[in-house]
Amino acid sequence: MANQAKLEYELFSKKSVLIVDPADNIRNTIASMLKELGFSKITLASNSNDALAQINVQKFDIIITEHLPPRVDGLGIINKIRKEGRSLKSSIIMISSNLEQKTVLNAVTAGVSEFIVKPFSLRILRERLLRAITSPLKAEYNENPQQEAVQTLSESKSRPSILVVDDVPDNIKVVSEVLKSDYKIQAATSAKNAFKICLSATPPDMVLLDIMMPEMDGLSLCRKLKNHPKTHHIAIIFISAMDQNADVVKGLEIGAVDYIPKPISPQILLARVKTHLKLTVANRQLRQQVDLTVDYSQMRNEFDKILEFDIKKPLNNITSAVNSLLEAKFNPIEFENTASSIAVYAAMLDNYINNLHLSRKLESQSYRKETITLDAGLVAREAIEKAAVISQANSIEVLTNFRGGLLLKGDQALFDALLNNLVLHALDTASNNSSVRVNIFGFDDKIEIKVNNDWHPTVEERISFFERIAASKMGSEQATARNTIKLLTEALGAIVSYDNDDKAGTSINVEFPL
Repeated sequence: MANQAKLEYELFSKKSVLIVDPADNIRNTIASMLKELGFSKITLASNSNDALAQINVQKFDIIITEHLPPRVDGLGIINKIRKEGRSLKSSIIMISSNLEQKTVLNAVTAGVSEFIVKPFSLRILRERLLRAITSPLKAEYNENPQQEAVQTLSESKSRPSILVVDDVPDNIKVVSEVLKSDYKIQAATSAKNAFKICLSATPPDMVLLDIMMPEMDGLSLCRKLKNHPKTHHIAIIFISAMDQNADVVKGLEIGAVDYIPKPISPQILLARVKTHLKLTVANRQLRQQVDLTVDYSQMRNEFDKILEFDIKKPLNNITSAVNSLLEAKFNPIEFENTASSIAVYAAMLDNYINNLHLSRKLESQSYRKETITLDAGLVAREAIEKAAVISQANSIEVLTNFRGGLLLKGDQALFDALLNNLVLHALDTASNNSSVRVNIFGFDDKIEIKVNNDWHPTVEERISFFERIAASKMGSEQATARNTIKLLTEALGAIVSYDNDDKAGTSINVEFPL
């Protein structure tokens, strides 16, 4: 994990970023998050005109833009730069609290790389940045234009959490007594401590906030929470005295959802808390729908690209080879070479289609496993024999180090597919006239499979080693195989990892606990 973080930090340090947002504190907060991840080349813009002026001066690897017309027209920025050839490889991330489906679909059509709904954490930003860098144009770009979903109520909690903020402990006790049977209660006697709780790993779903407090009053805390991307989503209800109506109006204007007058009526408190938490749940579901909309659009486009690049390409190669075979029917050497090529293309295509089929079933959790006792060495031998046409065509020697009788329990089809992919991936990434080593070690508590070759992945490949990448990118077939290896390993209850060494090359390791 430390090595992975180092690779990500090095990758991010080389990328230039433009942040476009009308709010100073939001821009600065995102910039701070980026610096924490390793970015150093960061430029800020407060409106569309400023952003486009910056884009005209220099090319940015990543553009993070709000969609908040009229000051920031995120869609306008995307449409403009996607039409410029020099900007087609830029990763564009749109951040917005606007959950209208039309906005999301327009962004996808325009060529957005990722769409992040506010609020978002550092982890979510990091994940989306990695995805955006790997595939800047996930959606099909239309030159003539017409998903860890952010959760507001943590599904890990058995009950919604409410933070009660009041400088008088007795007031906190009164509110807590009313709500404690239905909700998880947190408490803070100062705005400063309340803000820390909201930024913690277990933030509340709602804040009940007293307006009058020393040092920082409720209005200031409300403004601070609503201006921070990590706390923007938290529902705030003010608790106020009757003579604080003017402050209540200000609070509603800056983002509070309601207020409850003092002295508190238990029935009113329960009713309003329940109502606004229902709205919070609905908002969470809408955010998830936004992510699903983006993911579905990208998945549909990705499938089209898979057909175009990863399936149609080998089919075209087979067709071309067959034609060559017919033309070379009187030349034995050409005939043999061409026939060998057809066998290679057919084997690769067969494995790729099997991978798509198994991956779809595993990801949709529709695959039904049948656990039996398997001989790891026997399955490995069969996988090597099936891949012989490829190893021979590329003059790659397959060296083995395993024996029979290395027994484990698992699903036959999944284990066969795993060994096939391990061997084929090693052959596909190895240099011609080199060797691939297939080792299986038996221990008292585990069986370990190691498949090694002379391949040296790039930094980007190491960062997203087992992740799926866009089908149109170079090496997508290999990335699909690695992603399938990961899915198969997890389905079999095993652990997968990889090692890379300047001298020893790359080894994919699968460990089966016994």
